[in-house]
Amino acid sequence: MRAVDLFVALYGAEAGNLALRELAQGGIFVTGNIGRTLLPPRREVFLRAFRDKGRFAQLMDLAGIDYLGYGTDEWKTLSATGSGFSRGVST
Repeated sequence: MRAVDLFVALYGAEAGNLALRELAQGGIFVTGNIGRTLLPPRREVFLRAFRDKGRFAQLMDLAGIDYLGYGTDEWKTLSATGSGFSRGVST
């Protein structure tokens, strides 16, 4: 677990460097499998490293972080037929 925590801390520090370099006051998006599986249970480690920018820590508070779950959806498609253009359309 220490190796994973170190990786997440380095990931957060580099994400913070990117946000600071680009002045991303609108926020950043963390995508992919890392953002979906590793970051939510270790959120504190990521955020601590993300925000640890010395005198720029208050500027880092302006940059929001959003986790995009690639490959996951919120739509219920159990009733979809899966045939052609009519997939998911009730007739």
